Amino acid sequence: MLLVICCIGPRGGIWTRWLWSAGTAEDVHAHARARLAGYEWPEYVVLAEGLPKDPSGKILKRDLRGWYSGLVG
Repeated sequence: MLLVICCIGPRGGIWTRWLWSAGTAEDVHAHARARLAGYEWPEYVVLAEGLPKDPSGKILKRDLRGWYSGLVG
């Protein structure tokens, strides 16, 4: 089984324009359907205020795994 996870976040504290104006998971799905091939569409979209980081600013991938572990069997 192949599981692809994508985390989209702000660059320099500013969200990309389409994501900022979207606001909902349905809007992110619509954006993907308009711009990506069918096999690239996300199955799940989870919106969050931020990503877990350590004191040096690196993303804590092990904590992210806990966020999405409930989505798949």
